Amino acid sequence: MLYSSGPVSVLDSVQTPLTMQTQDGRTFMVIHEANLVDYARMFLRGARSEGRVLTAALAPMADGIKVRGRTPFVTPWRTIQLADKATGLAPSLLGLNLNPPNALASTDWIHPMKYVGIWWGMHIGAMTWSSGPKHGATTANARRYIDFAAANGLGGVLVEGWNTGWDGDWIANREAFSFTQSYPDYDLRAVAAYARQKGVRLIVHNETSGGIQNYERQLDSAFALYRSLGLDALKTHRPAAAIIDLRLRRGSGREVVVSTPPGVPVIIFSGLRSESADLETIRPNTRLVEKPYSLVMLMDTLEDMLEQSRGNQSGFGRIAAS
Repeated sequence: MLYSSGPVSVLDSVQTPLTMQTQDGRTFMVIHEANLVDYARMFLRGARSEGRVLTAALAPMADGIKVRGRTPFVTPWRTIQLADKATGLAPSLLGLNLNPPNALASTDWIHPMKYVGIWWGMHIGAMTWSSGPKHGATTANARRYIDFAAANGLGGVLVEGWNTGWDGDWIANREAFSFTQSYPDYDLRAVAAYARQKGVRLIVHNETSGGIQNYERQLDSAFALYRSLGLDALKTHRPAAAIIDLRLRRGSGREVVVSTPPGVPVIIFSGLRSESADLETIRPNTRLVEKPYSLVMLMDTLEDMLEQSRGNQSGFGRIAAS
């Protein structure tokens, strides 16, 4: 399943966009927002104990303040879209028209595309990132996905789990990842050539697992290899910031905190203050947040830390949670 479904009456709280269908199946709707700039994002407080009423609420920052700003400023648009079919809700021209125009001087380097990939099978247990009988990233499987993409007009195929390092506890063994060596059942050169032959872009996946130094040591050789094979699309997990639970199911949360570069903001999410052993005072750009804590407030605390760091860093990637 790519989504969950249920009656509105059982919702607790939910981020937008929220897609709904009437009981008779004749109307579909989406609640969302647009032009969200320097303002708290909206979430919908569920109707679990309040009948079938959804209430718009703003996500507060760590200190409880929801919005800081100076007048004049504009608030985001709140949008409700209605359609006879679910497919009529996309693409969202309403959202496009309500958002500000593009501010980039040049966009010729941006190539939007739809893609499929060997990754969802891992999340539902049908495949594994690691080697073995259920290994997803095999040459044969990649060719099958490329054939599907070519036949259905999709631009690319993402392959996760192609490179060695996934076996065992891949979070604790983050130094074991290679970004040039593929598993024996995956021929990177052959797959790249086949994708090029079919007119499909092969998307390389680089999982760092928090081992940033290991990744940086291999960047030059890895990118040289990808360039030689004509591969110019990359998905990587080099975090802009991180929320780390010290009690990880795999590996040590403390090791992840220590190995994260000092410039990356980190929130230590812990049930007991004593568990951190004062890591939040030893490591820069680190805060300790004790459980229980609202996920919305947790993310806003991280956003606040990112905002403070932007004066010292040129850019950010994705936010990681461990």
